[in-house]
Amino acid sequence: MASSWLFVWSLYRGFNSGFNGDGWQRYWLSGIFAALSGIFSGLGWLITDSKKLSLAFSLAAVLPFFAFFWNQPYIWPLCLLAGLLFFAAHGHGLREKDASFKVSIRKIFRVSLPTFFMGLAIIISVFYYLANINLSQAGQFQPLGGDKTTGAVGTFILDIIMGQEAKNLSLDLSVDDFIYQLLVQQQKIDTKALADKRVRQQLNGQITELKRQINQEYGLELTGQERVSSVINVFINDKIRSLFGPRQEYLPLVFAIAIFLLLRTLAFLYVWIVMTFIWLIYRLLLSLGIIMIEKKMTEREIVLLK
Repeated sequence: MASSWLFVWSLYRGFNSGFNGDGWQRYWLSGIFAALSGIFSGLGWLITDSKKLSLAFSLAAVLPFFAFFWNQPYIWPLCLLAGLLFFAAHGHGLREKDASFKVSIRKIFRVSLPTFFMGLAIIISVFYYLANINLSQAGQFQPLGGDKTTGAVGTFILDIIMGQEAKNLSLDLSVDDFIYQLLVQQQKIDTKALADKRVRQQLNGQITELKRQINQEYGLELTGQERVSSVINVFINDKIRSLFGPRQEYLPLVFAIAIFLLLRTLAFLYVWIVMTFIWLIYRLLLSLGIIMIEKKMTEREIVLLK
């Protein structure tokens, strides 16, 4: 239960800039506590056989979510849905364990852990939505967040637009320095040639012309001292907002749904990490004699033709 409370608390602090760091650095604690929640829940499914304990685990996982949003009834259905997913995950884990002749970590958790992670994904998406809805109504919502968040997106865009030459350049450079280094790479100007004043003047003229073209094409007035990451951030956020026009208040909802779908595609990574730690802890508990494997005979009814 403690890991669930810490997961929800870290999400709240992360989405509300309660932690130091930019971009995805604010959420590393949430990732750790999400993994711990999955590990402790998985060990519970593995060690216990009681459906009452399964329900208790599910309530422990979703209770912090309810506690944070007790005064926002429109969020309760999503809290309930997350709780149902947690309960379904526990139930499926227990059924797989009962149906297996041998204890198989992979078989027990191959469906239950992805289902559990879907519940976590709902919680993450709700926190994202609530952290940004007020900003959206005030016209200050930035889909990409801060400059550091733009790094990966900006690098991807530059790779597409400018080719391989942009790969070794930092987005923390000023616009003038970035364009200068890019032109030097593209035109294959060596250090000796750069010592020539006329070459440098020619490059400065090209930089000025490029900034003028950017201003004409995209409406961005650049002094040259701005960071490239900031320029990309402003440009992409403005384009996304203009795309939605007067319906910008729906942007947080759209991106919350997108985050949920993205997390679903990354569920395999979560499952792999959590399942690995569960297996290691399980083997450790066995070796220390804290748990043991006991074989028991079971009776089943089957239907046969006479």
